[in-house]
Amino acid sequence: MNKRNPAGFSEADENLAEMLDSLSGASNYLEFIVELMSPHLSGPILEIGSGLGDLTGRLSTQHPVTATDVSERCLDHLTAQFEGDDSVSVKRYDAIAGGPVEGQPPEGFGSAVMSNVLEHFADDVAVLSQLRQVVRPGGTIVVFVPAFEALYGDFDQKIGHHRRYTKRRLEKSFEASGLADSELRYVNLPGWFAWLLTVRLMGMTPTGDGLVGAYDRFVIPLVRAVETRVSPPFGQSVLGIATVPST
Repeated sequence: MNKRNPAGFSEADENLAEMLDSLSGASNYLEFIVELMSPHLSGPILEIGSGLGDLTGRLSTQHPVTATDVSERCLDHLTAQFEGDDSVSVKRYDAIAGGPVEGQPPEGFGSAVMSNVLEHFADDVAVLSQLRQVVRPGGTIVVFVPAFEALYGDFDQKIGHHRRYTKRRLEKSFEASGLADSELRYVNLPGWFAWLLTVRLMGMTPTGDGLVGAYDRFVIPLVRAVETRVSPPFGQSVLGIATVPST
């Protein structure tokens, strides 16, 4: 366990606001992530930490989504954004406290999705264990997390990251929470170098429209073309898929 002091929820929520706004315009990146997740999803979907709903809207074109968060700012935004959309239900849900989700289907959700969320929890195994209780047997828990401790820096601390992952570290968290049949892959190999240079070494904040927009426009289409066919040996993020056991 790393001895760190990541920002608390209120501070991290405030610091995340600018980053979430910048990522809203990264349409190529968001579509790439959904493309990687889609083969592993079944509905209805429970999304933990929906933020501003950028992934939510894309997921809901395939399956009904229950979008959740604990940030009142995000919940207000989600409620306004998806008002009148029958494919999205917005709920407040605390994955640490666990328990059933309001409106949870009797048979459980087909999949739970967390994109850049699991690293915010001090006890990731406890959260994954809670999600086992709301996803039906044979369903999937799909997790997208930042990769490699070498990239952990001040920005991670400011937005409340307790850790960054390797495939093996995420696999161990899956195993410890009783999940099975995990599939893991690294994502966005060029992003590893970009993050190391601009964020880790130069101390830049990765929220400027110029940085995010240029990377999304010029680099991500190339990354998507290659990495949808070939899994890279390392990357900026880890995609993990685990199955809820039948017994």
